[in-house]
Amino acid sequence: MSANVEEDTAKNFPQEIFDLIAYHARFDHTTLSNLCLVSSQFLPEARKLLYYELRVSNDGRPLTGSRATAIDTPRACKLFRALTELNPLLPSHVRILYHCVMKREDEPKDYWPLMHESLVSMTNLKTLTIYRDFSPIHFDECSSFQLRSFECSKVCDRGFRRAMLQFLAAQNDLKSLFIVWPPGDPPFPNNICRSLESLAGDRWTIEAILPARENAIQKLTWVPAHYEAASHTAYHIIRRVTNIRILSLGGYHERPSIKALAPYVQSLQVLRLIGLSDVPDISTLRVFVWSATNSAGINWSQEPPIPVDNQRGFVNKWFQASKTLQVAYFQTNNSKRNPNTCYTRWKRHCSRPTETHFHEAEIYDLIIDQAKTDRLTLYNLCLVSSFFLPQARRTLYRDLNISDDGLALCSGWLIDATRAMSLFHTLTEHNPTLSKYVQSFYHRLASHDRSDNRLYWNLLQQTLRSTVNLKRLTITCINPVPDLFAGCSFRLEVFGCDRACDELTVYHATFRHLAAQPDLRSLYAWRLTWIPDSSENILSPPQSLSTEFSNLRVLSLGGYYRRPTLRLIIPFLPSLEVLRLFGETRELNLLNELALIPELASLRVFIWTAGFATSVKWIHYGDFGDKAGADAQRKLVKDWFSKSSVLETAYFHVHKPRLEPQSYLCWTRGEDEPTAVGYEEAIASHDVVSWYS
Repeated sequence: MSANVEEDTAKNFPQEIFDLIAYHARFDHTTLSNLCLVSSQFLPEARKLLYYELRVSNDGRPLTGSRATAIDTPRACKLFRALTELNPLLPSHVRILYHCVMKREDEPKDYWPLMHESLVSMTNLKTLTIYRDFSPIHFDECSSFQLRSFECSKVCDRGFRRAMLQFLAAQNDLKSLFIVWPPGDPPFPNNICRSLESLAGDRWTIEAILPARENAIQKLTWVPAHYEAASHTAYHIIRRVTNIRILSLGGYHERPSIKALAPYVQSLQVLRLIGLSDVPDISTLRVFVWSATNSAGINWSQEPPIPVDNQRGFVNKWFQASKTLQVAYFQTNNSKRNPNTCYTRWKRHCSRPTETHFHEAEIYDLIIDQAKTDRLTLYNLCLVSSFFLPQARRTLYRDLNISDDGLALCSGWLIDATRAMSLFHTLTEHNPTLSKYVQSFYHRLASHDRSDNRLYWNLLQQTLRSTVNLKRLTITCINPVPDLFAGCSFRLEVFGCDRACDELTVYHATFRHLAAQPDLRSLYAWRLTWIPDSSENILSPPQSLSTEFSNLRVLSLGGYYRRPTLRLIIPFLPSLEVLRLFGETRELNLLNELALIPELASLRVFIWTAGFATSVKWIHYGDFGDKAGADAQRKLVKDWFSKSSVLETAYFHVHKPRLEPQSYLCWTRGEDEPTAVGYEEAIASHDVVSWYS
C-alpha cells in the first residue's frame, strides 16, 4: 500500500514540489523524518536540510539568528559518529557549524576526536563558529574546506596561535572574521586574509588586522574588552575607518565614545550600538540599530528595552538632525530564553513604529499561493503535511463563487449551484470556523430554479450571518427572502445587487442593510428604485440612506430598468469619485441626465456602459454610441470639464457587452482626442463592481 501511495505521489508531483515541501519543514526534524517515510523522493532534499546547519551547545543557551536545534554533547557524539563511520557522505551537506561547548568531566571520552574528525570531513563547510573550549581542535589540519565566515572567541597559547595562522592562511575565500588576537608573538601577518569584508574583535584585534586591509573591510564590529578604558580610542583605529560602511559598537564592557570616531567615518551608512548612547550627526547615516544581543545570541547589554515613548523622543531628534537617516530599529526583548529577536522599526515621516520579527519566511504560504488555482493540489499538500492547512483554508474559502451557468464573478472557488447547499452546511454546521475566512461572496442564479427553495435560502441566510469578516458581497438573482441580511454582522466595503425582487418589503430590507454598512465604499445596483411600483411617481431615497451614501466613493447604476434621476441622488453623494451608468432608462431623458454630471462635486471619473437588453435599443440615444463617432462625446465632455474642476476622465462604451470585445473611448482633461482603452483600464482599475465582469 505504501508503495502504491509513493508511486501515485511521484506521478502527481514533480521533484521540485517534494523539495519545496521539505524546505518548508526544514526546522522541524520530526516532520522531515516522517516525510521521508512517506516517500523516498523527500530524501535528497531532506538530507541537505537536516545537515545544512549543525549547532552543538552544552550550556542550554537558546541561539538567536537561527531556527536550527542545538544538541548537547552526548547527542553530538552520536551525530559525529554517524558522520564519520555510518554514512561518510553526509558531512558534505554541512555548510554551517556552531560549536559552543565547555569541557566537562562527564563528557564522552571520544567526543573531541570524533568532533575533530567530523570537522575535517566537512569539505563544503562555509561558516564555522567555535566558542568556549577548542584547544583539542587541530586547526592546522583543517585544510579540506574553504570558509567564508569564521568566528573564534579567543586564542590560547603561542603554539595555538601559530596553528591558527596556518589555518587562516589557507582560507582564501574568507570574507568575515571574528577573533580575539592579543598583542605579542606571533603578530598577525599582513599577507593573509586579504579579502576580508567584515571584521569583529576588541581593540587589539582591530589594531592588528585592520590597517593592512582597510580598503577591503567595509563592516567593523568593535567589541571592547575588559582591559579597554571607555574613554580610550585607539589612534590606529581612528585612522583606518574612512571606508567603513557598517559599524557595530558595543560589548560586555563599556564602549568608547563614538564622538571621537564620528569625524572619520566618512562612508558610514549603518550604525549599530549595543547599549544606549547618543547618535552623532553622521552625514551619510541611513540606518540605525540599537541591540541588546549579538548575532550569536550573547547578551552584550543588561539594559532593559527602551520604552516606545522614549524611542519616539530619540528618533524625532535624529530625523531632524540628519537628512539621510531613514529608519531606526530598537530591540524590544533581551531575554536569554527567547531566541526570536524582535525590534520596533521607526521610519521617517511615520508617527508610529512597527514590529519586525527575525524568523524564517512564511514559505508554506508561498507554496499555497502558487497552488491556489488548483484545488486538487491544495488538498494533496494538506494530506502531505498539516503545516499547509491554515493557509490552504484561508485560500480556499477567501473568495466564493456560486453560479448555475459557470460565470465566475471573482478569481476564487467556483461552486455549481447544485453543490451550494453542501457548502452552506459545511460553513454553518460541520465546520463553522471556516466561515471566518470568507471575504468575498458572489451569488448568481441565472435560471431562477432555486428561487422558491426555502431551505436553500434559509441556509444561505445562515451562511451570511456566519461570515463575520465578509467585505465584498454581490447577489445576482431573484431574492424571495424579505429579510435576507437580518442578523448579519459583517461590515461591507463593496455591495452589488441585481434583479432583486420587486416586492417593496425586499427593497426596504435592502435599504436597512445598506444603512447598517458604514464602511461601504462601492455600490453596484442594477435595479435601484425607491418605489418599485411603476404607477407611483419616483420619490427621494429613504432618509436612512443619506449618511451611508455620503461615504460612497464608487457607484454603478443601471441599466434599462427604471431608476431614480441623478437629480434626486446627487445631494446624497458628496464623496462620490467614480460613477458608472448602464444604458438608458425608459422614463429618463438621457441628455438631461448627462447634463447633471458636473454637479457631482467630487467626481473624478465617469463611465458610460451601453445597456444590453434586447427589449430596448442600446443605441436609442445614438449621440453617444460608437455609430455617432466622437464629435458628440467631445462636445459633452468639453462642457463637463469647463463646469467641473475635479472631473479628469470620461469613458464611453463603444461595443455591446458580451457580444463584442469591451472597448472604451477615454477622454482626458486637456486632450482634444480620445484614446481607445480596454476593460481593465476603464473598469477594473477604478474598483468598479460589475456582476458580469
